[in-house]
Order: sequence, then structure tokens, then C-alpha cells
Amino acid sequence: MKSLYITSVSSFSGKTAVCLALGKQFKAEGKKVGYLKPLSLQPWLTQGHIADEDASFVKVVLGLSAEPWELSPVVLTPEMLRVQLTNSGESDFFPKVQAAYQKAAQGLDILLLEGGGSLREGYVVGLPTPMVAKELQSEILVVIRYRDEVRIFDDTLAAQTRLGEGLRGIIINRVPNEVYSFVSELALPYFENR
Repeated sequence: MKSLYITSVSSFSGKTAVCLALGKQFKAEGKKVGYLKPLSLQPWLTQGHIADEDASFVKVVLGLSAEPWELSPVVLTPEMLRVQLTNSGESDFFPKVQAAYQKAAQGLDILLLEGGGSLREGYVVGLPTPMVAKELQSEILVVIRYRDEVRIFDDTLAAQTRLGEGLRGIIINRVPNEVYSFVSELALPYFENR
């Protein structure tokens, strides 16, 4: 079983859409696909459980049998943050992520993991993306949202620096038509050479 961790350097880059597109493609190829969002900062109440809304949506679209709260093992609520900051509660959340990962991975060909809003998330609870991806031996795909000519390079190089050897590729998302030639003729060759 392989796992692919889809992350980004900024929020609303299209990580969920990439998870859905890859999941549907892998399923069309006959592969058994699963999904997990190890850490969520957006609590959502469903059927009396706290879960992640993206996880609920992915469950439906990909036809997964697991419940949304099983697909989002650590959902950081404001109350949970306060407990974490006062050292009065659970302090190591990785075993919870690891157990959810092992359960979700059973019988699969590929498990898609969705990162949080950015590569900065997760440090306060000991679940930063680089550490989680490394510990779970996941390959990493970064979704870079095009914002301008300079940021496309800075975002990509910052991701490469933070993720190191685990980085397997990037997807540049939301590229306006007027800069498509800049991205395809200058940015992509630059990244491929590095």
C-alpha cells in the first residue's frame, strides 16, 4: 500500500479537489482508494461526532465506507487547544493519527492524506505535515496556488525546503490564462531543473 500526502503552503489552494480528482482517477484504474485528513482545524458536527467537513464530502464523493470522524482523527477545537496550551490533557496525538492511518489503509492500494490549510499548521499539537508525512512514510504532493510571478517560485521553493526528500511533485493550481505561457515556458522548466 502506498500513501500520498497532499498539502499546500497556503489555504484554499485546492487540496480537497486534488484528492477527489486523484481518488476518482485511481478508482477508474481499478485501484482501491482511501482518504484520511490527519489534522483538521475546522471542527464540524455530524451525527453527534466532531469531524472535518472536507472528510465528510470526500467520503460521499469517493463512496468510502468509513465514517467522517474516522477519516479525521484529530480535529482541533478551541477547547482542545486550551487544554493543549495548559498541558492538562492529551499531549501526543500522533498515536491517534497512526492508528487511524493503519485502520484506513487496510486492503487499499493507495491512501490519500490531506494536509491542513498550510505547511505551518499542526506544530502546536505536534502534528506538522513534514513530520506526519515522514513518520507515515508518505510521498508528498504540494498544491501551489498561483498568486503572482514571484510567489509561485517562493511558495514552491519554501515547500521544497520544508519537505525535503519526501516531496515528489507539485501541482500549480488556478493559473490565469494571461500568465499560462509564463508558467509553462519559464516556471515549469525552472522547477524541473531543481
